[in-house]
Amino acid sequence: MSSLILEKAFQVLRTLGVTVQMISQGASKVNISLVVNDNEAEQCVRALHKTFFECGELSELENKCIPENGSVSALS
Repeated sequence: MSSLILEKAFQVLRTLGVTVQMISQGASKVNISLVVNDNEAEQCVRALHKTFFECGELSELENKCIPENGSVSALS
């Protein structure tokens, strides 16, 4: 499951044009940390939250909520 979550997260971040600086996985498969530039952090958190928690069930990992143009203005 963690590989599917990472794949989805990187798909979201790629649409935003964000480069992940570091990845760290904790003791469990669902404890994953991503390091991004400070000036991109809020945008990343909002887009990931929308994708994983506001757009259907996490287990479905739907593509419909990933912004096509990288904009997260609807998330504000």
